Formats: sequence, structure tokens, C-alpha cells
Amino acid sequence: MRPDSKDAGDKAVSNSIPAHIPAPQDTGRTFVGCGTQSIVEQFLTNSLTSAITQFAKEGELKSVVYVQPATPGGELQVIGIAAGFDSPQANDQCKDFLRTYAVENKALAMIVLADKKNIAFPTVWKGKGQHKGSEKAEWKWKESEHGIFMQLDALAVGTVNAVPERKVWFIPTGTNAQQPRPQEPVQLDIDLFAIMPPLLRTVQ
Repeated sequence: MRPDSKDAGDKAVSNSIPAHIPAPQDTGRTFVGCGTQSIVEQFLTNSLTSAITQFAKEGELKSVVYVQPATPGGELQVIGIAAGFDSPQANDQCKDFLRTYAVENKALAMIVLADKKNIAFPTVWKGKGQHKGSEKAEWKWKESEHGIFMQLDALAVGTVNAVPERKVWFIPTGTNAQQPRPQEPVQLDIDLFAIMPPLLRTVQ
């Protein structure tokens, strides 16, 4: 899990992603920043664009974490976490590493991206589909559905203190692994579908 400095502009080419993939807009409370789009919302858009661009070019997405620069205009930090979903122990170690990294680098936001097929733990989708006799399904797709999980941990501005805001989305890519077709991100319940424990500290 070695952090690498990359310029998001090199990969996040807005016209390289399918036009029908909008960035998630529901990010809850007002995030750190100003203007019509907060810096975290811009960070979310750039990270999603970069991920989908890589997925479109390579047909797969390596498990990574994007870290929002502590200062405006700073380089986007990209941390590879390929083994972070191999087991409960690996997931826990990855969590500890990311929490330490977030504190040391004063991260305002982190985005975890992982291809569903690369997640051996936690398999948050299992057992949450529609059961016989039930009208409600927490997981709306078949077991064979491929896709990308995207989890956002960010510091939002509350009335008194900055508190971590957490969101998670699933980007379905279809059941044909040879011809993936990314669709619109679908927001899920963070308590049920988080692929990483909370990564950011509460600021008192």
C-alpha cells in the first residue's frame, strides 16, 4: 500500500467516460469548500472520472484509494490497496494504514474504489437480495452482476464541529465480464454496504 502522487488530470479526461455516467450528486451536508460545487464534490467527480476512464481502457479496476489534497491545487494522492479485500485481517490492516495516512496528511476526504470481483471480504452484497415472499431487496442485482464499489469518507461542515460524512455507491457493469457496460452509480445504505470501516477522525 504505497502512496503515489499522480495528476488526476492525466487520467481524468472528462470526455473519455461514457456520457451516461453522471457523478453522484447526493453528498449530504455542505462539504468543506465554497462555490456552487464544493472541493469534495469536485474531488468525487474527478475520482469517478479517473476510475471509469481506467475501467474503460483496461476493462478492470484495481483497488485504489484517492486522497483529497490537504491544500487546494495539490497533487491527488493515489494509494494502491490490491490486497485490502483479501481477508478480514487484510481489510483491518488496510483500514489501520489508511487511518494513519489520513491523520498524517490531514486528509479531508478519501474515496475507496474496488471492483466487486476483487472483493473476497467483505462480501457486503451476499444475503441481501430479495428473498422469497419479500417485496423489498436491499441488494437489487443478481449475484452474477459485476460492478464497482465506491465509498466516500469526507469531513463535512456541521454547525459546530467537522464530522465525517460517509457514502457508498455501486456502479453496475452488467453480467458479461468480457463486455462491461458501466451504468449510473446507485447510492446504497452505508451501514449495510460499506467496504471499509470509517477512515477519518472527528475534528473537535
